[in-house]
Amino acid sequence: MYCANNPVRYADPSGHWCTEKQNVYEKLVKAQGLDLNTIDPDTKLRLMAEASNIVRGKNGANTVADNVVLEMLGPILGEQNRLPGPVAESVEAQSRNKGESETQSRVQKPYSGTEVAKLLDKMPELSGNNRGKLLSVIQNEQLYKITNELYRPTATIGDGGTAAKLMQEYDSGLSTHLQKATERLKNLNNLIRSENLGLNDLDIAEALRDDLETAVDIFK
Repeated sequence: MYCANNPVRYADPSGHWCTEKQNVYEKLVKAQGLDLNTIDPDTKLRLMAEASNIVRGKNGANTVADNVVLEMLGPILGEQNRLPGPVAESVEAQSRNKGESETQSRVQKPYSGTEVAKLLDKMPELSGNNRGKLLSVIQNEQLYKITNELYRPTATIGDGGTAAKLMQEYDSGLSTHLQKATERLKNLNNLIRSENLGLNDLDIAEALRDDLETAVDIFK
C-alpha cells in the first residue's frame, strides 16, 4: 500500500487508496446497498470524494487537494480524468474565488507614504520636485547617478520615483520596473555598506533604499 508520505492525503498511482479512506469508501458503498465490484464510475468517484471529506473531518465541498486525488484516479477508473458534475463545479468555484481573492488582496495592498518624502520634509529650504531636491544636495557621484536613474525627468507617477511607479504597476497587475528596482536596490545597499557616504548622502541613500524595498517586497 502506497501510504508512506501521508496516509490521509495521498493516493497510490497504481489505483489503490490508503487504508483509512478506502475503509470509509467501502462503508459508504455498502450503506447505499451497492456492490463494490459493479458500482458505476460516476458514483464511485462521488463516494470517494465523500470518503475523503469524512476522513479529513469535513462536511462541505471538497478542497482542491482532494479533487486532485480524484483526477489522478479518473483514468484508472476509465473516466478519462473526468470528475462528477458537482465535484467539477466545486473545483471551478474554488478556483474562481481564489482568483477574486488574490485580485482583491493585490488592490488593497497598503502603501502609506515614502521615506524620501519624509526626509525632504525636513529640508524646507529646498524647492522643486523630489528629483530636483535630491539631486541638488547629493554629493556622492555614484549616489547621484543612482538617484538620477530612479527619478527620471519625465516621470509623473507619485513623487516621480521608481518606487511609486512600481506600486502603480502592482495595482495594475504589471511588473515592468521590478527588475530595475531590484538592481538599483542592490546598488544602494552596496553603496551604503561601502561607508563612502557623508551623513546627508547616507540619509538619502537609506530613504531611497527603504522606499524601493517597500515596493519590491509587495511583489513577494
